[in-house]
Order: sequence, then C-alpha cells, then structure tokens
Amino acid sequence: MLIRKFSGGYHLDSPVVCFLSSCLLVALSLGLIRWLTVAGVPMWYHVLVLLATVSLWTQSPIDSEARRLNEAETRVFRRVARWMAVSSFGIYFLLVVFANPTVSVPAGMGILIAALLQIPCTILKLAKRMQSPAK
Repeated sequence: MLIRKFSGGYHLDSPVVCFLSSCLLVALSLGLIRWLTVAGVPMWYHVLVLLATVSLWTQSPIDSEARRLNEAETRVFRRVARWMAVSSFGIYFLLVVFANPTVSVPAGMGILIAALLQIPCTILKLAKRMQSPAK
C-alpha cells in the first residue's frame, strides 16, 4: 500500500467498481500466493518481481485523472517511490534467501501489484500520445 501511495496508478471512477475489482485482485493474488508456496516458486516469479521493481523505478509516479501532482509533488513522490521499490526488492531478496516462501512470495506480490496497477495508466498515456497530432 505504501508503494502504491507514492508510485500512483490506475483509479476507477466508481467506488463500488473499485471495491469489487480490489476484492477480485486480492483474491487472485492470494490464490497465486497459495499456489506458489505449495507448488514451489519458479524462477519466472523472481524475474517478474525484478521487472516490476524496474518498472516502478522508471514509471513512478503515475499522474492520474483522480489525483494530479504538481512539480514539487512529482519530485518528492518519485524519490520516495524509487526508494521504496528498491528497499522492498532488497527485503524480498533477503526473504527469498533466508526465509521460507510463505513469507517471501507475499512480499513479492506487493511489488507486483503496485507495478501492475500502473500498466493501465501507462497504456492510456501512450494511446493519448499516439492520437495527438505532432507539434
């Protein structure tokens, strides 16, 4: 939640739709966490967490229609989001090495969810850029 606060991401217009989609996302995440901890954590999961960290580093903060950031907020949020993403990945790495998957996999999932919620905003920004006439 802290990474999400500073990295930004997609916001839905309706509180009901937001609540329902959040519940679905949490349920799917918990199912994936359970499956990974039982079946074993494949290397692709670690690669996804690393790629999500890189994405958070490069894309944060995402400015959304629901919350516009001024220049000063953008600088501060970028710095905090980057610090949090790298710190979270460092903790994730330590948990992978020294703890069992029931602890490390949920930590990685937190990083993945924050990065996944930036994807719709990034796609919308690219679509707007492609539609606007060249200056």
